[in-house]
Amino acid sequence: DDEDQEAWWHSTRGLAVAALGGAALAAFLLLVLGRVTGEETFLALPFDYALAAAIVPLLLLMIVFWYARRQADVDRQHHMGDD
Repeated sequence: DDEDQEAWWHSTRGLAVAALGGAALAAFLLLVLGRVTGEETFLALPFDYALAAAIVPLLLLMIVFWYARRQADVDRQHHMGDD
């Protein structure tokens, strides 16, 4: 059905925008947090480097899994994909 496929595309587009917006917001907040901490260190590294090395990959992984789960829900809702 064309109407259902159009609704699926609309939902998928909104979900992609939300995931990219969440990733951009997380990167911005981590950048600000890194600048605010100044010269502090964590495990003998400047705090902003430690933050980037430890937190950014975890946040991106969380966004990817959230996106995949939500996209599967959208697919089921609009009867798309494998049944």
